[in-house]
Amino acid sequence: MLPGHIVTTGGLPGLVGWLVAAVLAGSAAVAVLVRSRRLRIAGLVAAIAAGSTTVALWILTPLAPSPPGYALRFGSPAPSAAVTSPVAVEVCGRMADGTSAAVPGPGRLVSMSVDGRQVAERAGGTLILEITPGSHRIRAEVLTADHRAFSPPLAIETSVAVVGLGVVTTPPPC
Repeated sequence: MLPGHIVTTGGLPGLVGWLVAAVLAGSAAVAVLVRSRRLRIAGLVAAIAAGSTTVALWILTPLAPSPPGYALRFGSPAPSAAVTSPVAVEVCGRMADGTSAAVPGPGRLVSMSVDGRQVAERAGGTLILEITPGSHRIRAEVLTADHRAFSPPLAIETSVAVVGLGVVTTPPPC
């Protein structure tokens, strides 16, 4: 998952889930193994509380949404192209029947990463990126407006060689 994503994709949130599971297991063990009636009752109460918390977390933690139903491609730049910076990146969408799709679409945004680092996000398919000279990997991913990734992720990658500075050119339409 990219660092720009702030919501996990379903299930119990990492550390919280492990802590609740540890409390549940430990308190259940106390309730069963300890001879003291007082400690057994306390362990039983803690186990019930941890079990209830587990169920609440499963219900309240949002699951990753399904992708919007189109495939992505780069309209610009071409794969392995030699480009100048700033680079105009055009992300296009195609439905299964071949018609074009609005990228990213309502309630979604495009997150752009260069060499694994998120550098921009926008509620549109055209982004202008300042990239240093050299070889780079560009990744575009469509996310929900609240930064959740789709399951499976709706993303594409390409590589470019930035050869220097230039003027921004308007990318061709999708």
